Amino acid sequence: TGADPLEHGRQSATERLLEHSWDSRERRGTEREIVVEATAGLLFVSVAALLVLAGGLAGLRPGLALLLVAVYAVVGRIEFPIGAGHVVPTQLILVPMLVVLPPAAIPVAVLCGLVGGSTLGWASGRVPARRVLSAVPDGWHAIGAAAVLLLAGSPRIGFDQLPLLAAAFAAACTVDLASALARMRVAGVVPDMRV
Repeated sequence: TGADPLEHGRQSATERLLEHSWDSRERRGTEREIVVEATAGLLFVSVAALLVLAGGLAGLRPGLALLLVAVYAVVGRIEFPIGAGHVVPTQLILVPMLVVLPPAAIPVAVLCGLVGGSTLGWASGRVPARRVLSAVPDGWHAIGAAAVLLLAGSPRIGFDQLPLLAAAFAAACTVDLASALARMRVAGVVPDMRV
């Protein structure tokens, strides 16, 4: 590209990652990637349904749940590019969901927020249609958090349960990372782990 080698050496890993990711953002998903996303999405929906059956929705306040889903959809549209993907600050809404929604409802609420936000982005021409499909398995982090709370007996989260909330949040982060790396690996995308 004729770039100055000294300038390349001065770029941070983040700058190099962003610079080299724009081409992969614009390309269409391969058939293999679409199959992986669809399969991961079906698995997510199945596990979320099992959690609803196991944990129930007792105590669900529909108005509050709809508000959280709407805010989640809006916050999910704020993206920070990282590599060929992106990160979103949805944890800002996930934590209140962990506090006020029944644990079994959290994955369903996250699913609705992610798909709703992606559908709006697609309808406005800002994101490709495949992002609606990939929004479904992007919700795996909610499964980790909900599972921790269900295993703890679905307690009401208050200041005395902050360690439990921290464990649920850690589970969300761990499951999110594992799911993203597994999907990329199965789709044939090998991330640069150093970056």
